[in-house]
Parts: sequence; structure tokens; C-alpha cells
Amino acid sequence: MRENLFSEVQARRDFLKKAGRFAAVTPPAITLLLGTSLNSTAIARSGGSPQSNSGGSTPSNGG
Repeated sequence: MRENLFSEVQARRDFLKKAGRFAAVTPPAITLLLGTSLNSTAIARSGGSPQSNSGGSTPSNGG
């Protein structure tokens, strides 16, 4: 039982050691990507259906 607990703790430490180096870089990179891509007209037009259609079942959409 104790060996299993030790291996879990060691695995967690190894993961944090590997993934932790990205912690300082990832948030600024994601912020930069989101800040530049949301100005696209494709984003503005990708809202889906018009305001009048709530997505419910109506005779006009086969429901």
C-alpha cells in the first residue's frame, strides 16, 4: 500500500516538473491568440442562427 502511494506521489511530481515549465508561457500565449483572432469577421458571422430562431422545434424546420 505504501509503495503504491509513493509511486503516485512520484508520478505527480514528475508530471508537475514536466508541465510546470509551460505555466509561465501558456497564459500570455493564449491571451495573445484570443486577442488577435476575435477581431475576424468570420468570428462575428459564426454566431449560428438569427435572433428570431431560438433553436426550438417549429413547422418550418421540420420539427
